[in-house]
Amino acid sequence: GDGVVRDMLTHSTQAMPTSLLKLSSESVGKSVKMSPAVLRLVTDDTIPAAELAATLQKLVKETTKRGELRDELFLMVLRTTRCNPSLDSAVRAWELLYLTAAVLAPSRDFLGFASEYINECAHAEQNPASVRAAAIKALGALKRSAKAGARRHPPMAEEIEALRSERRLSTIVFFLDETFEELPYDCMTTVGEAVESLASIIRLQQYQTFSLFESRKQLALKASAASKEGEAAAEEASILQDGTLISDVLQDFRVAKAERKEAVQMRIVFKKRMFRDTDENITEPMFINLSYLQAKHDYLGGNYPVGKEDAVQLAAFQIQAEEGSVLGQGAADGLAAAMARFVPRSILQQRPREDWAQDVQQRHRALTQHSKEDSRLGLLRMIRSLPYGGSIFFPVKRIEDPIGLLPGRIILGINKRGIHFFRPAPMEYLHSAELRDIMQFGSSTAAVFFKMRVAGVLHIFQFDTKQGEDICIALQTHINDVMMKRYNTQKQPKAEGAGG
Repeated sequence: GDGVVRDMLTHSTQAMPTSLLKLSSESVGKSVKMSPAVLRLVTDDTIPAAELAATLQKLVKETTKRGELRDELFLMVLRTTRCNPSLDSAVRAWELLYLTAAVLAPSRDFLGFASEYINECAHAEQNPASVRAAAIKALGALKRSAKAGARRHPPMAEEIEALRSERRLSTIVFFLDETFEELPYDCMTTVGEAVESLASIIRLQQYQTFSLFESRKQLALKASAASKEGEAAAEEASILQDGTLISDVLQDFRVAKAERKEAVQMRIVFKKRMFRDTDENITEPMFINLSYLQAKHDYLGGNYPVGKEDAVQLAAFQIQAEEGSVLGQGAADGLAAAMARFVPRSILQQRPREDWAQDVQQRHRALTQHSKEDSRLGLLRMIRSLPYGGSIFFPVKRIEDPIGLLPGRIILGINKRGIHFFRPAPMEYLHSAELRDIMQFGSSTAAVFFKMRVAGVLHIFQFDTKQGEDICIALQTHINDVMMKRYNTQKQPKAEGAGG
């Protein structure tokens, strides 16, 4: 019973003859091999820091291959802290438990037991101060790593070394204008924590609609005949969930680079997760600037098909926001050469650049007194006024289209008005379904479906995508915003009536 468990979880200088938990025979064999390595880390004070980190990394690697070894390794390390008669060995055991808790949270089955035990040791006055200090660190690490759940990759040895010496590592996060910031992180930092600390670095207070994205871009090599001159490589950006570890994201990049033969640029990008109805009330300059950058980025990427007049006005706003009259009212040939920075390629190709420059210069004349911020807001208002403005875009494949409305590959745009369907490359607008016409929606790991009204008749559409959950979250958020707005509008007249 309980006594047997307690005996098994008591420090011993002998390696364990079998596993602590009931495991498959293969995992029992692995556990028996792991035991002497753990014991050596606790009893041998001559092990260099680099070797300790490398050994722990190897041990954690076994648990990422076999999930059942996760609790086994955690309890194996915890065992060395219980009734350890040597103070030096006990302190080393607690330091090892701190490092283990940071890189490997136990499953829910043992989390309560482990937290309670570590908490007791951290506050037991009979324990030496050095043990209590290490136990407090282990408890803090366990709280953080438990939130993130199981990691996909073992941590890098340098991450363990950095943690041991209380040093933060750093990686680079990009913004949509190609500027970047250094992001400090450790092996427990989640995407949610990183968004918060990055917002603090750039002094962005209203960061709730922002997130980190994993961006992958094929780099066209000079020798490639397929890469046409001036043709930008397509960028795939997928949102990173708040609980994902930054350490895992960076490891994903390393693995993908090692597997791919062609050159791929991989990086973390900070941008808006979605444009919400409530954005229009936010006046924070950094929020407006980042929203402007994203609307411009999506527009120049071809995501917002517009007519000639709108393209001219949008170019005039961008020029006033970024360059002012020096470019907008400067030499015509200089403006003509710069048009590709302000007009999407598919639209720009429709007429000579000199004609574009002439029209834009004329339109810009009316904006010369606008401030940079006013011009950014002008572009944002124009983009928002498009039926599909402020959308988040998802490439999907058609599975089920009962009325033969859509091609095989399409882009879905989701915004506060509903779902918008486009033909990709170049983007061509096909159809929209308003939020009120979407009766039901749901997703699996490989698909998303919408039950929606088209011309008054209900139909089920289904699409192949790995981003089904993100699509549903975006839709649900916009629906919630509409409901909340309606509720507040209904509440207001009642309050005014009561006040009268």
